[in-house]
This record gives sequence, structure tokens and C-alpha cells, in this order.
Amino acid sequence: MFRLVDIEQPRPHPVELDLGDGEQYTFTALWRYRDEATVARLAEQGDDALVLDALAGWEGVRDAEDSEIAFDEDELRRLLGYPVIRRALVLSYYDYLRSVYRGNWKRPSVS
Repeated sequence: MFRLVDIEQPRPHPVELDLGDGEQYTFTALWRYRDEATVARLAEQGDDALVLDALAGWEGVRDAEDSEIAFDEDELRRLLGYPVIRRALVLSYYDYLRSVYRGNWKRPSVS
């Protein structure tokens, strides 16, 4: 049985960052599925609008003291101020959507 709520639940998907130092950094984004028309409308408004709407949370984002940074809109807006993070989030969301289209909703969480 399919219920619309099943597709509306935020799903984990990895975000991979390359800061140019030879290290790969990852955390897990919790993405909300959005239909194609909504994604197109948000994309026209810019990357920030898309991420602010679709991102429901994260896991594994830490500060310099290695403390977990709780997800909230202010922290998200702060991170979106870094172009490398904004780009990684957008790429993760589109990769998440491709995984939904392929029927692979349950990607492993990266921590």
C-alpha cells in the first residue's frame, strides 16, 4: 500500500564537501521530496530558496570544538553563506532526487 505521507517523510542523503585541502568531508542531509514543478519554481528563485525549502535537518555537522551544531534556519543560512557548502547541498539534493526517481529512497546515512 502507498500513502502520500511515505514520500513526504524526510530522507537521509550524504553531502560531500571538498574544501581543496585533499580531505573529503561528509555529513548527512535530511531532504524533503518536492515535485518537479516545485523544484523548478524554487530553482528559479536561487539555490538558497531551494535548500531552505527542501532541507529538513542534518546529522554530523560540527563546530571547531567538535560539538554537534543543531539544525535551525539561522545555522542553515550561515552555512549557505559559504559557496562551497551551498554547492554541496544543492548537488546532494539533486542526487537525492535522482535516487528517488530510481526507486532507491533509503540511501545509507553518512556520519
